[in-house]
Amino acid sequence: PNCSRYAHHIHMCTKELEPVCGTDGHTYNNRCIFCSHKLETKGKFNFAHYGSC
Repeated sequence: PNCSRYAHHIHMCTKELEPVCGTDGHTYNNRCIFCSHKLETKGKFNFAHYGSC
């Protein structure tokens, strides 16, 4: 997913469940949470696929 739209409001995410799997092997509850963590870690992992890891 394109994370640039989340850059100015990291961690202001809703609780909807739309899982995203990162290349770090972690399942994030939704795109916002995935992007917030990716931006916070300065891109140390990437998008693997939608759904649980």
